[in-house]
Amino acid sequence: MMSKRNFILALAILTVIIAFGYKGNKAIMAYEADTIRTERVHQTTSDSVCMGDVEIDYPVAGPQCLMDSLRANINRALYDSFYYTEDSTHIVCFKGSLTDANKLAKFYSEAYYDNLKSLCDYNDSRTLQLEHNVGILKKYENKQVITYLVDSYGFFGGAHGAASSHAFMLDKATGKQLGYIIDTTQVEGMQELLKQGLTRYLTQEGDTLESDVVEILSLEDNNIIPLPDASPYFTAKGVTFVYGLYEIGPYVIGMPEFTISYKDIYCYLTDEAKKLVDMKNLDGRYEEFRW
Repeated sequence: MMSKRNFILALAILTVIIAFGYKGNKAIMAYEADTIRTERVHQTTSDSVCMGDVEIDYPVAGPQCLMDSLRANINRALYDSFYYTEDSTHIVCFKGSLTDANKLAKFYSEAYYDNLKSLCDYNDSRTLQLEHNVGILKKYENKQVITYLVDSYGFFGGAHGAASSHAFMLDKATGKQLGYIIDTTQVEGMQELLKQGLTRYLTQEGDTLESDVVEILSLEDNNIIPLPDASPYFTAKGVTFVYGLYEIGPYVIGMPEFTISYKDIYCYLTDEAKKLVDMKNLDGRYEEFRW
């Protein structure tokens, strides 16, 4: 007959086994439902003349089809970030296995460096180091969608550097990349929201008065503020809009950026995009999934 002491000990062991089993199953369920885990990878190729720099948040765990799609999109974004000239000879797309993030990052940092070196032959008066930096980092993730931000800066000689910023978003259920998430037919109805966003950006960047905002922008005769060329993108606090250099104003205003809350922007999203919004965000709250 089992003693009371042995019974209690056996019960305790069973409780621990059940608890660990439950936690393990819970972790697996969460992993299957939500999940992309990334690792930060950084590679630089440089000397005193040129520098190529790549930094990426690379997917290392999660549903295979989603990881494959993310990796392919990261590779494509790195290729699309090349600075093109008529003499560019080092612009090639990585063709190797996308399972090795360091090899991918090293390939592009070296390719950016080699491309810059090809510019030096006819830029002998240059005194500053040429550089090309590309960062592709995870910006936001919820249960339905993941957003990656692609930021690029380069100094290729000349009066000043050049920068760009855009995002790509994937539907986590399918791995499909989203298109433009704003209904472009509703731009006139969005004028007040766009003006408010640009006003916030411009007044915090300098001494611009609200009444001056439209005047300093480079708009058409109808004074309609256009949507940015690159699709706005999902973030934790709303949908972020970014305009490129010279896109709606002079170089001095930089790249206007602002975020419109989900509550205010929801009715202007495409049908595809509406399905991917975390509905908790519509009442002013927001929730960002974290591993």
